[in-house]
Amino acid sequence: MKLRTELLRIQEVMNVKKTLITEEVIDGKIICDNCGWEWKMSEGGNDLYICHKCDHDNTPEWIKKLNPIPPHKKKIVFKFFDKKGVRYSKNIQDFAKLNESQFFLLMYEYLGGVQKFTEMLQKKFLGKKYTCNECGYGKYNFTYKIWSINASWEGDYLGHYIEVDVDVLHLTRIDSNGQETQLTEFESEHWDEVEDKIRENIKDQLDENIFYDLYGMETQVGISFA
Repeated sequence: MKLRTELLRIQEVMNVKKTLITEEVIDGKIICDNCGWEWKMSEGGNDLYICHKCDHDNTPEWIKKLNPIPPHKKKIVFKFFDKKGVRYSKNIQDFAKLNESQFFLLMYEYLGGVQKFTEMLQKKFLGKKYTCNECGYGKYNFTYKIWSINASWEGDYLGHYIEVDVDVLHLTRIDSNGQETQLTEFESEHWDEVEDKIRENIKDQLDENIFYDLYGMETQVGISFA
């Protein structure tokens, strides 16, 4: 319960200490604020944030406020990130004997905070176009583009909110004969129901093929129709 209580304070700490979070850790490397020496987090030993050149303590304030995860567990996960990139792995989580919240914390720590995590997602996925063919009941065909991504904590879990543009000018459906057609009159009159199906299918596609598979994160989707 104590970890849960501390996790609920993470967002506040990150907002207050953004400078510390983004200056001291960058993509799995710690840069000493005192002398500029840098080293991989996976090679930091038991005193992960202590500079071995000048003995300066570079521990970010937000990490000091949390129950510490043992250094040997951090090294297991950080070595995995060094090799595979920042992504979710149930196998590594179980091997290091971490719960999901702790694993997500190490994602943040490795990159340098929530803002760096958001920037990583944006670099990979922002502006990308996706196609949904024969999606859901009604078999709709449409394309959409991701134009906004923001990561955040939701309770004890890492989540993110994604906003997409759907190209409704080219929204079609597959009829009972397998032919591509425009929306029926009924569907046009009951657009809210169609919109709900589109939203559900975009969420499923993003969760299954990208975000949950890679990062273990649930997706919240906001939609605008262009």
